[in-house]
Amino acid sequence: MSIFYRSFTELFKLKIKNTHLWFICQLIGSFALTFFNYIHDKSLQNASFTATWLTNFLYLTFLFIGIYYCITCITHEKVNRNQTWRLIPMSSSGLYADNMLSSFVSVAFFCILEIISNIIFLLITMLVDRQFAKEVIKSIQYVNADATKIDFQIVSSILSLVFILILLGFLFYFIVDFLNFSSRSIADFLPGSNGQAYIRVIIILLIILIAWTIINTNNFIASIVLYPLSFLRGDLFSDNHTLSNIIIILITFNVVLAIINLFSYNKFFEASESK
Repeated sequence: MSIFYRSFTELFKLKIKNTHLWFICQLIGSFALTFFNYIHDKSLQNASFTATWLTNFLYLTFLFIGIYYCITCITHEKVNRNQTWRLIPMSSSGLYADNMLSSFVSVAFFCILEIISNIIFLLITMLVDRQFAKEVIKSIQYVNADATKIDFQIVSSILSLVFILILLGFLFYFIVDFLNFSSRSIADFLPGSNGQAYIRVIIILLIILIAWTIINTNNFIASIVLYPLSFLRGDLFSDNHTLSNIIIILITFNVVLAIINLFSYNKFFEASESK
C-alpha cells in the first residue's frame, strides 16, 4: 500500500505540475477576449469591464477543463509506455490503476481549482463593481427563496449527473488505453521494424469500428453521453426514468474495458525507454 501511495503521489505531481500555467493562460485569454470585444462591440462599452471579464473567464473554464483532460490523457499514455515506471516494485495491474486514478484525481483537482478561482474572481468583481454586487445579491436571494422547492427528484438527478460525469471521465480514459494497447499489441505481430505505420492504420480502423457501433446504437449512446447537456438544458425529468439504466451501462462499459486493458497491459503491451 505504501508503494501504491508513493507512486500515486509522484504521478499526481507529474500531472499537475503545470497547472498554474493553465490558469495564467485562462486569465490572460479571458482578458484579451474581453478587451477585443469592447473594441469591436460598442454595445458592451456601457457594461462593466470586470463583469464581462468574469463572464469570459467562466466560459473559458469549460474549454480549459476539456483541454486539461486531453493533456492528462497524453501524460497518462506516456506513463503507460515509459519503461522506467514499469521498474517500480509493484504489479502491472497496480501501476495501471495508480496511473488511471492519478489522472482522474488530477482532473478533479483542476476542476476544484477552477471553481475556487471563479468564486474569488466573483468576489473581486463584486468589490469593484457595486451594481454587479447588487445583482449577484438579488440572484442569491432568488435562489434561497426557491431552495424550499427542491425535492428528492432534483437532488437525485444532480447526484446522478455527477456520477455519470465521473463514469464518462473514466470511460474515455479506458477507450484511449484500449486504442493504444490494442493497436500496439496487434502491430507487434505484424512484420516491420517499428510498426508505427501499422499502429496508425490500426487506430484508424478501431476508431471507425467504434464510430460505426455508436452510429448503429445512436439513440441509446446519445442519451448516455449527452445526458449532462440535456440536464443543463432542463430536460432532467424526461430522462430521469432512464438514469439507473444509463449508470448501469456505463459501469458495465468501464468494467469490461478495464478488464481488457489490464489483460493487454499485463500480457501483450511492452513499454519502451523514455526519450
